[in-house]
Amino acid sequence: ALRGGAALGTAVHDFLENWDFASVPAAAALEKHFSGYSLGKGYEDITPASADMLDHLREAVLPGMDCSVEEACRTPKTSEWQFHLPAKSGFSVSKIAKVFRDHGDDEYAVCLESLGSDALEGFLQGFIDKIAAHGSAYGVIDWKTNKLSAYDQQSLRDAARASHYWLQTHLYLVALKRYLGPQADIRGAWLVYLRGIQRGTPNSILHIQPSDALLQGLDQLFTSPNA
Repeated sequence: ALRGGAALGTAVHDFLENWDFASVPAAAALEKHFSGYSLGKGYEDITPASADMLDHLREAVLPGMDCSVEEACRTPKTSEWQFHLPAKSGFSVSKIAKVFRDHGDDEYAVCLESLGSDALEGFLQGFIDKIAAHGSAYGVIDWKTNKLSAYDQQSLRDAARASHYWLQTHLYLVALKRYLGPQADIRGAWLVYLRGIQRGTPNSILHIQPSDALLQGLDQLFTSPNA
């Protein structure tokens, strides 16, 4: 399994950004990549551990997309997709919480309300790690290198909500839906916790597929895109 902190997370994300998922690179190529980062001591086994993780990742199935990660991520061109969401006047976390509450997610609404209710101005800007594409279907992948105590579905769900990755992925889907149009076949988002990836198990991949109504409610908190 992968070990390490922030530097390792950056190194892994940078590698995945430019990988075509066709095959696991040779050990020499992986060693060269990781040598460019200040990982410190204790990373002697980083190359074989990374190769194992990448091999398992390629074959992992994306729930709801019914294809492997390799099939959905075949071009680096869909990495680091930048988006902007311009907020309407009076935009606030409490308004986001109300959308979740109005669509039956009281638990997460309470979690959001604890962050405060101050109004915010401007726009949200971000980068989506990977746009998954298979046939006419699309989705959002967010790579995570967090270390969790367990990688079963409930543990992933709890972690996503506690860290607000839950909100993050919903906003990613709002941005993608705006870009592709209302008729696009969007299969949701996947939080992929790389440290827990294992061949033949659904553990470590959390599929998040909000209702169209919930995404529409969030979309209405932002101004319409310019022509």
